[in-house]
Amino acid sequence: MIGEENNTRLQKKRDSSLNSKTITWPALASLTLSACGGGGGGGPRVQPPPANRAPVAEADKTLTMDEDATNTALEIATPTDADGNSLTITVTAVPSGGTLATADGTAVTT
Repeated sequence: MIGEENNTRLQKKRDSSLNSKTITWPALASLTLSACGGGGGGGPRVQPPPANRAPVAEADKTLTMDEDATNTALEIATPTDADGNSLTITVTAVPSGGTLATADGTAVTT
């Protein structure tokens, strides 16, 4: 009200078990928070995105061929990804003799 003065007095509460070092303040505000777990609320349902599934690829393998062999296929199956992500095959080492090439004849280097 206009013209009235409001004073708030805070007092220290003594607690002898803590050597009078505890100060208790009165609650100045109260907050209530609630959430709904999809049990009939009126808003749209929020669906988390589907989990990323691991790609499918062959295990590492070693290919042995005759010394004089030419155009030997590596017989590597194309890796697939159920989520549609692009995949690559990485060559970590090339033969010390001869050439490693893709199906179209492009030489593979590291």
